Amino acid sequence: MDIEAKNLSKSVIKNNKQKYENYRHRKIKMINDKKSIDIKIMELLDKLGFSMEEDGTYLYNELIREVYEKIGHDETDRSFGLIRELKDKYSNFYTSIARDWLEMDPDDFIDSIEDSVSKIDYTIVDEKLFNRIYNYNYPVGNFGYLAYKIANYIKFIEDKNNRNVIGRFNATTYDDKDINFIVYDNNTIDCLDLGKEEIKRVILKPRFELIKEDNIYTYGSVHDSKSEPYFGLVKEYDIEEDLFDYLKFHGMIMYSTEMAYLYDFKDKKGYDAKDKSRAFKWTKKEKIMKKQKEGRFNY
Repeated sequence: MDIEAKNLSKSVIKNNKQKYENYRHRKIKMINDKKSIDIKIMELLDKLGFSMEEDGTYLYNELIREVYEKIGHDETDRSFGLIRELKDKYSNFYTSIARDWLEMDPDDFIDSIEDSVSKIDYTIVDEKLFNRIYNYNYPVGNFGYLAYKIANYIKFIEDKNNRNVIGRFNATTYDDKDINFIVYDNNTIDCLDLGKEEIKRVILKPRFELIKEDNIYTYGSVHDSKSEPYFGLVKEYDIEEDLFDYLKFHGMIMYSTEMAYLYDFKDKKGYDAKDKSRAFKWTKKEKIMKKQKEGRFNY
């Protein structure tokens, strides 16, 4: 590496380091409190246990920012291609950043980032953030894919902050606890009462217990505490008809014909019923509700 090229990469590192140091000590203000992409990335790296004294951390910022610029919202195939490139540290993606932007040797660029990753202090990480981004997988040896996940997380947060509320619905349990759901225009649902955000779909059932499977949250499980027969049991759902139609149209709710009958939904078709001949559908609702309160209704 010649002296001028080395000075250029060192200048980029120095500028990033100074920018973040000023931000941490609030010597600089972001317009309208919106952080620049560099600040967002470096703040995440700081919270993820990266040393802010390592040159590789600031070079990693350059890599993540480039990935951030490449990620599109509805370009799945392109994203997969980008991920494949990031998993190959000899790909043109790294070479282009190192040579064309930083004017440094690609091997030196990679080595510096890998060195920074190897020095992550896992004792000081923000655990919630760590698990959300890493998904319990440590990044050693896979810094390229981690760069994608960090950039994608920033996009996710930006999209989330730009959501608009289009409706709300709630369920009431037999112990008179309200479970409130907020529906957004990006077709996601938050349920702060249950501590969950960005839910893609809910399945309406007579019980409340959260189960996660591929980002689909099911409210319902077998009642296992005879001493508290009302706990977690849903007395009623309250959803406005227009919102109900919206949720159905966008595939954001599932319910059986039995649930429609039990909770007086106008649409009795349902979406997940397998056996349409269950006798209790034709039984008086009061009898069904009595069984549910006694913990004998386990659908």
